[in-house]
Amino acid sequence: MIFGIQGFWGTLAVGFFDRHSGLISTVNGHQLLIQFIGACVLLLWTVGISFSFFTILKTHRRFRVGNIYEIVGLD
Repeated sequence: MIFGIQGFWGTLAVGFFDRHSGLISTVNGHQLLIQFIGACVLLLWTVGISFSFFTILKTHRRFRVGNIYEIVGLD
């Protein structure tokens, strides 16, 4: 979650602060819009892949360790 928020902001920051096509230097939001669409596509891709991966793990009961290891511990 933390890295996702920072990555999203980092992608949007290019649209704000780029010297040649950023919102601050050109007062044109085209680059910011491109960066926002790219960040949203990456967000949707990551959520989709993670959801399907963890759903498969949960279906095959590989998401948790065995009961004995929950009591004894893994270390």
